[in-house]
Amino acid sequence: MAKNPRKDLFPDTASMLLKNVYGAFPKPIMNIASTGMRLMMKIKKASSDDRNVLYQSSEPHRIYGETMFPAPSKKTKMAVLAGVSLGLAYMLFTNRSSNKDLL
Repeated sequence: MAKNPRKDLFPDTASMLLKNVYGAFPKPIMNIASTGMRLMMKIKKASSDDRNVLYQSSEPHRIYGETMFPAPSKKTKMAVLAGVSLGLAYMLFTNRSSNKDLL
């Protein structure tokens, strides 16, 4: 199957059955799945701490490497601010001059 992929080819009858049932009844299937997830989360009774979303992970689990874009420097921030300010000033100036033409 990986060498000769075909569209909508399912490896077994269970997945074909699930696909057809979902195609016929998408809303009830989504509601049942979300209810099941909520029920499993309630049963698990996980702690309500912040996890690692707000804090760095411990040493072996940290993400290494650089981000795709470097952090902007102060000069870059000032250039962007100046560009936005000039753009807004130009828009206000052209808007006022076009309003005078209409009156």
